[in-house]
Amino acid sequence: MQEFKLIDPVTYPPPKEGPTDPAVIKMFGGRGPIFEGSTVEKMVADMDETSIETAIITAAPASSSAGRYNVGQRIDDRAFDAACREVADIIARYPGRFYGCAAIDPTGMMKAVRQLERAIRDYGFVGCFMLPGAIGLPHNHPCYFPIYAKCVELNVPVRMNVGLPGFQAHAWCRTRSIWTRSF
Repeated sequence: MQEFKLIDPVTYPPPKEGPTDPAVIKMFGGRGPIFEGSTVEKMVADMDETSIETAIITAAPASSSAGRYNVGQRIDDRAFDAACREVADIIARYPGRFYGCAAIDPTGMMKAVRQLERAIRDYGFVGCFMLPGAIGLPHNHPCYFPIYAKCVELNVPVRMNVGLPGFQAHAWCRTRSIWTRSF
């Protein structure tokens, strides 16, 4: 029988404590493993238990935007580099188990291009992630174009979610208006 190697393409550093977002608490009932917090060691043990050989782990710094009608996430360089360092440390501790992906806010324009380039060249990341719903602009808005061009130049893939899980605060993007202009 042929053995398959599994890759988890979407992971994040494990949270040290459970979520506090009321929508998440409501969706998951406020109990269970998601509310206990975790460690990288537990994450690797879970990967071993479920035969996941490799995971793409995303450095996603906290944004400073608030409210449902903001455009952009306003990721500053200090927060971006801290998130990248956290993921790079995980990758260094478990070589071959994790590969880094940088969450990028394209509304930062050239600042975002420089952040992406730093993530790939300085931290050894292998991909770019963007979330149009959290950013507030569809994937074909011109602010994405410099990021797309930099990804081509660096030969890295773009991972993009065109929606959000129902429990996320910026779920306004699930309304038809933002997407009808895209397609």
